[in-house]
Amino acid sequence: MFQSLVRASFCMVAGVLLQGPGCLTVPLPEDSGGSSVDRDHIRVRFLNQSNWALDVQFYATGEVGDAETVLFLDANQVTAEIGLAGRGLILAWETDEIVLLCDNARTIGTRGGDFLNAEGGESAGTGEQRVFVLGEQYNCEETITIVYRGDGDTFETSYLVD
Repeated sequence: MFQSLVRASFCMVAGVLLQGPGCLTVPLPEDSGGSSVDRDHIRVRFLNQSNWALDVQFYATGEVGDAETVLFLDANQVTAEIGLAGRGLILAWETDEIVLLCDNARTIGTRGGDFLNAEGGESAGTGEQRVFVLGEQYNCEETITIVYRGDGDTFETSYLVD
């Protein structure tokens, strides 16, 4: 727990001082150990770099096609194993990750994330929608890190593939 707080503090200070995405590799989940996934899987990391609670709004499907007709369907929303009580909610300055079978993740994405007031659950804003297609933006064995940032009235969603 203490390590997570130190990492979050470092990332917050580095983000302010460096004004860039230099924090992308700092706050990793404790159990990841930096290990890679096998050639049949993809790892997706979620970083909430904000003072807001976050609904990651993450979706995955084994199909390839238009995001609105193939990906962003209720049946494709992934919340299990992500965040607080497996509901897709990540607290302020926290991280989480999920490993998916590539056959079930040919198209993945986020609607941008919904930044929520932790006390009442009201939406404060959303980031940008991001969509990734297997073989175009990522390959199996890689890790996609989706970074959600929120500051005041500005909300953004960026990513890193490695």
